[in-house]
Amino acid sequence: MKGRKYEIFLLSIKGYSSKEIAAKLYIVEATVNSHMKEILTILNVKARKELPSIIINKILELEKIE
Repeated sequence: MKGRKYEIFLLSIKGYSSKEIAAKLYIVEATVNSHMKEILTILNVKARKELPSIIINKILELEKIE
């Protein structure tokens, strides 16, 4: 994931709403929502609220490797 999708992903896991992300990135909210749908598909999650737990799980997996 890179570019605008990555920016939206980072802002969403920081707790920004779609409206806030749109304002911060100077894009329309519909564009944010479109990217969010693609992000959720890429990460194989059903809801945006699952994103922080995905990050935590990935970090914990990495710690097991070390």
